[in-house]
Amino acid sequence: MMRFLKLMALCISTILAAHPSLAGCLPDTDGDATVLLQLISKAQPDCMARAVWHEWVDRAMRSLTARVPRPAGFTESLIGLAESPSADPVVRNYAVQHLTMRWMHRVGREERTEIIESVQKCLTSRDATLAGTALLALQRIEAAGLDVRAPTAHPDALAVIRDGQASQASRATAIQVLAAEDPEAATEVANTLANLGSALQRHAAAFARSADVCPTCPKEEDVP
Repeated sequence: MMRFLKLMALCISTILAAHPSLAGCLPDTDGDATVLLQLISKAQPDCMARAVWHEWVDRAMRSLTARVPRPAGFTESLIGLAESPSADPVVRNYAVQHLTMRWMHRVGREERTEIIESVQKCLTSRDATLAGTALLALQRIEAAGLDVRAPTAHPDALAVIRDGQASQASRATAIQVLAAEDPEAATEVANTLANLGSALQRHAAAFARSADVCPTCPKEEDVP
């Protein structure tokens, strides 16, 4: 056993010598803001598994969001990630979520406008969940009631539902948002059900019925 442990220690030392970044991999998420901003904008490092990297990025963004005074360039970094088609899809979703938090922190009018414009650009994304995440962000911004100029999510939800190239996940989220935003749009929901895949039909029917906006919609168990 001792020989095995010594061999393992030697192997680890050899690996760390060849790849110094593995020794200190990434800093703590409570560290220097400038360093964190640089790292969240870069690709996943070799020293971390993808799931661990995603967790680290989310923690780093939460840390930066909570700081007072707010780190210079943070909103710009989030916008860059959210709008970048080459960025990691999960990180893009995180960026949209944290842009919403930035908006909630009573930033200036110009910055709020930039945040909303960026979130709206994500509505046309073909990533699995980004358009849906953007819709939920707009819904949350509207519900906050902090700015009478904030857009309503209703028209954007309809646009995503009608977008045949949008992912099923995002279209399902759009139906959820629509049911909550405008009960009178139940007809739109019901008419859309016939043109969607069966999995999404069940999702949409459940939302419509649970919101009591479409009593005539098929029950979830009745959808094939």
